Amino acid sequence: MSTHDDDTAWPKPDGANADEKKAFYQAKLDAHLKHIDADIARGAAATAAQTGADEKEFEDDLSRAAAERAAELASKAAYEEALLDVAKGTLDRARANADMVQKASSAIVALYTGALALAFSVADHPLPLRGLIPAILLGLAVVASTVYLAYATDPRGVQGPRPTSALREMARRRVAAFIIWTRAAAFTRIYWLRVSVLALAASLAFLPAPFLSSTNGAKATAIKPATGWPSVPTQTDEFTKILFQARVSEVADLRKDEVARAERASTSTTGLPVIAELPVTSRAARQTRGRVRPIRR
Repeated sequence: MSTHDDDTAWPKPDGANADEKKAFYQAKLDAHLKHIDADIARGAAATAAQTGADEKEFEDDLSRAAAERAAELASKAAYEEALLDVAKGTLDRARANADMVQKASSAIVALYTGALALAFSVADHPLPLRGLIPAILLGLAVVASTVYLAYATDPRGVQGPRPTSALREMARRRVAAFIIWTRAAAFTRIYWLRVSVLALAASLAFLPAPFLSSTNGAKATAIKPATGWPSVPTQTDEFTKILFQARVSEVADLRKDEVARAERASTSTTGLPVIAELPVTSRAARQTRGRVRPIRR
């Protein structure tokens, strides 16, 4: 602005009349005004440009905030939807678990009874009492899982979400109420499902129990009976032969009874009744010795 007012930039109207000086100063004033207008225009343009940049930055901030808000809402909606899907599948998963325990127990029962039918018989090799433990536990697993699946009970009261004017808080309360409702439906009688799982696990542990006594049974059959065989007579007449044959048949029956008792005791318990049978067999042997007298001529 100082250069516009510098008189050295303009020629001095020396010797000019009043009209020429007036025109000179008018031209100088017009030029000065043009410079002022140009400065004002440049300032207005700069101001407008700055205002436009500020407005664009503000709009960018608004757009970025709106995008972040939309992304946050979408993420929250996806999270709540995932929670709802998991909650909806809670009851189905619990029922599927109970159904799996039920089917597994039924299949194991079928296989176990088939194995028992092949390994044991009522007359020759009876089933020990401990062989009933897996069957009882498997039956308990089937019954407990069936009770969980089929036994109807009154549903427990579940309150709905408390109303509120905050939309996000209301959505959160709806999701929480739905989760509580589905868990209440799934966990009703859940202890029956736990009992079925524990019974199935215990039955698997006891499955080999009836077959572990096979070695004890073999030892029982290998036990020498207390009743000994009669001595061979020195006489060879017919009466001696008939009497010796009768004694052999009687002792054979006694020895067979002793072995059978030892087998039953070894398959029903762990071996203590085998020892308890020995005095009985010894007493039977003494009675046999008392009944069968030696042959005298």
